[in-house]
Amino acid sequence: MFQLKNISKAYGKHYALKNINLTIHSGEIHGVAGVNGSGKSTLLNILSGQPIIQETGGFSGEILFKDQSPIKAQTPKNKSFNQMERVLNLTSPKEANSMGIGMVHQEFALFSTLTVSENITLTREKVIPFTQKLFGKNLACIDEKANNQTASSILESIGIAISEDMVTGTLSVSTRQFVEIAREMSREDLTLLLLDEPTAVLNKSESDRLMGAVRKIADRGVAILYVSHRIEELISLCDKITVLRGGEVIETVSREDLKKDIKEDINKNAVNYDAALKKISRLMVGGSVVKIRRKSENNNISLLNNKNEIAVNTSAFIVDKPGDQIKSLNLTIYKGEIFGITGLSGHGRNALGAGLMGLNPTSGICKIYGKDIEDIRKNRSEDVRRLIWLVPEDRRTLGLLMDHSIMDNITFPAIQNKKMFIRCQGLSRFIPDFLKFPDRAACCKHAQKFVDELDIKCSSIDQKAGELSGGNQQKVCIAAALTMQPDILFVSEPTRGIDIAGKEAILNLLVKANENLGMTIIISSGELEELKRICDRVAVVYEGRLFDVFTPDTSDEVFALAFSGLR
Repeated sequence: MFQLKNISKAYGKHYALKNINLTIHSGEIHGVAGVNGSGKSTLLNILSGQPIIQETGGFSGEILFKDQSPIKAQTPKNKSFNQMERVLNLTSPKEANSMGIGMVHQEFALFSTLTVSENITLTREKVIPFTQKLFGKNLACIDEKANNQTASSILESIGIAISEDMVTGTLSVSTRQFVEIAREMSREDLTLLLLDEPTAVLNKSESDRLMGAVRKIADRGVAILYVSHRIEELISLCDKITVLRGGEVIETVSREDLKKDIKEDINKNAVNYDAALKKISRLMVGGSVVKIRRKSENNNISLLNNKNEIAVNTSAFIVDKPGDQIKSLNLTIYKGEIFGITGLSGHGRNALGAGLMGLNPTSGICKIYGKDIEDIRKNRSEDVRRLIWLVPEDRRTLGLLMDHSIMDNITFPAIQNKKMFIRCQGLSRFIPDFLKFPDRAACCKHAQKFVDELDIKCSSIDQKAGELSGGNQQKVCIAAALTMQPDILFVSEPTRGIDIAGKEAILNLLVKANENLGMTIIISSGELEELKRICDRVAVVYEGRLFDVFTPDTSDEVFALAFSGLR
């Protein structure tokens, strides 16, 4: 259905894509894998006609569309319509949309103030017939009941039980992801669906449900380009997987090629993907990846209980975060602990960090080192931002200055809150604030250190954060947080949208910060396997309350039951 020939894209002297050749068939789910900065997002931006491509000089190469529908005015008499080929010039999202190309973005493209139904049917609304005859389609009255029925039936088909008249901004992050999928499923003209990290914010059961929806779309004959860092997901879902590295196609592997690497365990009713996973990950990074795992002596919780003081203590603590509310939390976290919080999306797993930082209204008791958090906020000498720092799940809105450089983003919080990287640091206490200027050389050196440690793919530390891929933006957020060196670091979804090598680099840095600086680290994540590898304890929240706290060696089956409020 679509064929890409010698697609190249450069940003200045840096090539994001080099001579990409790719064929996508009707009804095929074609996976795209690669580390952060390998060109995956750029490829999707080209196919969806995003303005940034034209604003930065366009791209070279051809995109061929093999039309599957008869267009008599354009079909030569000596050709059947299903052989009709057209070269596409996708210079805007409108042009891509007119060709039936839809996209589910990694960063949501929804209107938070509109209802679920309005987001799903936007620009394709059903109208009241007689008003269309009177005033024309553009001025016709929208048939809300018919649109609600359309949205409701699509949501029901993918197993999402929400009211279509709910305001989208009040939904949990995972539910919003399904609304994006439903929006594209409602399109009758869909020919190619682009999915950019669609399960990054979902846990396993939610991911399985989304993949079921993707299969339904493919069964309609829609071609699907599926970008993900979850290699096991690509292997189980996709007909083919193309691996990008350094902006080039390294190899395209078919499901048939991987079958010999996939072993089925009939006794355990499970599939072992280990060999296939290693094959794809080696192609992605050009070598093997060593997964970090803390030594067993670091996971001795009795030692933590007896020797360390309490860092965070909550009692009947409520956080009114839309779509992810904590209804009543009773929790104790010890100083020097790496503490994990997990659970299904929408059950409150990411709300504690927002509550600690005062981003959402709170009530109940929350104490930091025995002092009430409200008292700490009121006492300017004990600024809460110096004690606690948050890496938010919504990095674009709350975590980054998108129009500022990587260096600015990494160093600005520390300059603003801790007066770090100031010229004449030794004399800074005698200098009034309005005369304190950043030491650019120190800022550059520090930012470059993190760019190297986290392998942030960029042209330089002066590149704008908004120009980076989603995974590299997340790395910049982590670097800024670690620069702050807070007593307590709360990290929401630290490895969301991060490739396999980048995940290990981030987890390793968090462990080092804990071991070398004694930093208390609280990680909220849907990635249970990662939490079990580095945490001292892992709490499961269910319906806005603490269900239980488990040790890392607890079985996955116990965790799976806990996610549903069962023992």
